[in-house]
Amino acid sequence: MGIFDDSSKPNTDTMGTSVVGPTLALLDPRLLGGFRNQQMRLTGLIIHAQQKNITNLLLESLRYDNKAVSDGNPPNASLGRIPFEALFDVDHWNSVSDRYGRHILPRLVRYSPTLHPDWDPHHDTFRAVNITAALLGGRRHDLWPLIENCTAPYAFGSGKGGGRLWNAYLQFKGHNRHLTRTEEALAEALRPAPPLAKAVQDIVNSVAEPETWNDRNNTKNSDLLVIHPRCEPEMLVHRCSKRMARNLTLIFGMIENSTYFSDTTRRQPKYGRAFLCISRSNMKLTETYASVKYLADQNLQALNHAAQFGLWNGSVPVREGGERLAASLQDVPSDMIETVAQIINFFVAVQAKAFVGTFGSSYSTDVWTTRHVLYKKKNKSTPSFGRGQFTDVDPLNFYHGPDGVGMVGNGGLPPPHWC
Repeated sequence: MGIFDDSSKPNTDTMGTSVVGPTLALLDPRLLGGFRNQQMRLTGLIIHAQQKNITNLLLESLRYDNKAVSDGNPPNASLGRIPFEALFDVDHWNSVSDRYGRHILPRLVRYSPTLHPDWDPHHDTFRAVNITAALLGGRRHDLWPLIENCTAPYAFGSGKGGGRLWNAYLQFKGHNRHLTRTEEALAEALRPAPPLAKAVQDIVNSVAEPETWNDRNNTKNSDLLVIHPRCEPEMLVHRCSKRMARNLTLIFGMIENSTYFSDTTRRQPKYGRAFLCISRSNMKLTETYASVKYLADQNLQALNHAAQFGLWNGSVPVREGGERLAASLQDVPSDMIETVAQIINFFVAVQAKAFVGTFGSSYSTDVWTTRHVLYKKKNKSTPSFGRGQFTDVDPLNFYHGPDGVGMVGNGGLPPPHWC
């Protein structure tokens, strides 16, 4: 059996210890939204656990949104859910929880029939929840009245538009403008599951072919630069795009001409490889975004050119992330490819030598924040995920925007996401 098998597990947590203290479970069928929005909702769940002095999270309740399966289609399917442990390393999470304390980061525990009698292990939801209602989607039904008296485990989530988790996060960030210990712990705790971690490291550690080494002194520069353009058509029409450079050709040009990324005296790039955090499938134009057809077509052409010919006049090879890359991996179910692609993109960006994101993108904000946390941890001489590439005086977090490129500042820590 592989990591993507959703088989039954023992009734102790993965560290082999007994469950101690109360447990909180996610009420929603799954965490909703794209990868970063799901992380915001996960943070909201953790904050609720802290407020209620709950020290455990029920692992079986934590599932990520599978975009390939819509609500109720096909009937009685997996509800479009991906098990947390198919994507992330549970043992690592719990080791971070032990180090920070469960009051900072709750421990992940497995279902126990004696400790969690309110949970239905056959449907991975509360016994009091009508599975048909859950199947129709967490946004359409407020499930809270059905389980508000449950204590084994406790529950949180649902609400109008599935808004309880979202509102909990926004209220938390509204009162906490600075990075908290919980956010630091969460940034450390989320590590890809072993097969995905290997895919990330294969990309991060790969070396460009000799003919693409760009240094005239043959120093074989293989430092990785990750770029998050965020120029898909759905973003081009979004209100957040006002904070972004929307033309991909312009973004590439600004980066190539910046002294942050080029040695202008020798007209050479400072990085030997580039990786694009982008979703090719979402670059396709639909009638919904017909108003940005001209720009969307230009951006797709720029993506095709960079993928084929590279950047800096072909001296820096470009690897394209996204669904194509995820589909090339072994044993990734077809209905998980989009979510797996987002996670691989994210952690490649976290591990790169330098990252260029954009304000207005919650995804970029999360990458910058995670890199900042790991950089601080590295400076404290504590082992971190990866090969210890943060050796500079700054985590090398950069942004691109309508007025050019620059460093994020504040030690690489961005302000909270707003749009």
